[in-house]
Amino acid sequence: MQGIGPKATASVFALLASTGTGLWADFDAGMQAYKNLDFTTARIEWTQDANKGHAVAQYYLGDIYSGGYSVTPDPEIAIKWYRLAADQGYAPAQRRMGSIYAKGLGVIQDPAEAFRWYYAAAEGGDTHAQYMIGFSYRDGNGAPMEIVEAYKWWAIAALWGDPDAGAERDRLAGSMSDVDRSRAQRFANAWLPPSNRSRGAGSE
Repeated sequence: MQGIGPKATASVFALLASTGTGLWADFDAGMQAYKNLDFTTARIEWTQDANKGHAVAQYYLGDIYSGGYSVTPDPEIAIKWYRLAADQGYAPAQRRMGSIYAKGLGVIQDPAEAFRWYYAAAEGGDTHAQYMIGFSYRDGNGAPMEIVEAYKWWAIAALWGDPDAGAERDRLAGSMSDVDRSRAQRFANAWLPPSNRSRGAGSE
């Protein structure tokens, strides 16, 4: 099972900055340590917040134990922390749980359970999860085979920035009727990320 790796990207830190971490001094200290590749301090600081229910700290502890940064890799502990974060609705953790069940990483491979987690993350706005459930619907793997749904989710993922989803959507479009393609695109256009839904009532 792979974590994010020691060289986290700027986009990861931008994500964390949006979670209100100023209320969690231990988390901020842990992130500073992580940036400095001091994984032992990061793990100690994040454990304090994770035990208090901080979903992002729980997610990154999952990566610490998954990748073996300052600890022996331990898939069971990693999954525990990922699941706790996912159960709180943290979309990256839900996507990670989807990947764990899709690949059978430390668990019995279960396409239906993988789809359940990917779908939750997709509804939460995670574009890679949206990309992944397109395959689930196209192939009937863990979900009903629904070409319209596959197109819809690839169109959504492409619209919100996934770099690969547009190509999958376009490939699928060639095997669809005009009616189904139009319907799928209409569904995609109507989808709103969670932050926009309170003001999206009435959208087509």
